[in-house]
Amino acid sequence: MSTIVESKRKKPTLLLDNFRFTRDKIINTTIYWKCEDRSCLGRAVQCDLNSPSMKQPHNHEGDEIKCKVEEFRMNLKQRIEDSPQPVKKIYREQIISLYTTSSQITQFTPMFHEMKISLYNARNTSYPSAPRNIDDVMIEGICSKTLNGELFLLHKLKHLIFGTLESLKQLSESDHGHLFFDETFKSCPNPFYQLYSAHSVNNELSTPKLFTLLPDKKRSNIYINF
Repeated sequence: MSTIVESKRKKPTLLLDNFRFTRDKIINTTIYWKCEDRSCLGRAVQCDLNSPSMKQPHNHEGDEIKCKVEEFRMNLKQRIEDSPQPVKKIYREQIISLYTTSSQITQFTPMFHEMKISLYNARNTSYPSAPRNIDDVMIEGICSKTLNGELFLLHKLKHLIFGTLESLKQLSESDHGHLFFDETFKSCPNPFYQLYSAHSVNNELSTPKLFTLLPDKKRSNIYINF
């Protein structure tokens, strides 16, 4: 069985029979692979869309654990790119899945904090590039919904307002009719200037219910939205 993964330098790496190969050359539709160990003459060849096959044997033993860990990394990043679930949750689920099928490999896989940066980089590849100005902001598809598929973008004409129908209901039923508002600047995403939120108190617990992204700190914009 063979798998092609991406190396740390973003180069294709072939995993075949517990050996790692780097791409040597491409001639027409044939790809030639060489063992990553420079002192080894192991070679593999891949014609068209067929599976790679050994051309010359290796002069050393393969490393099953290293190859399995590489496959784990690839599958983990692929799922992070395809799924909107939290990155850490996906990592935990993949570790559990690996343990049920290949428990001896789990102890060699990197901890979450050791590959956190690369995992979040993988997540960012599934998102469009950050807009440079507010007019370029487009929020559509899954980005406008909650993880449960419920509509989250309530208003998008002049200013974006986020919330759900349930959050609106809870806002209108706030204990004693009390509402609280909060301004956040440091965690506000570009190109907006501030994140403004409306909070209600339900069952003696205050939680944010509506959010809006504003281009400046003018009070007039806040009054228009809320």
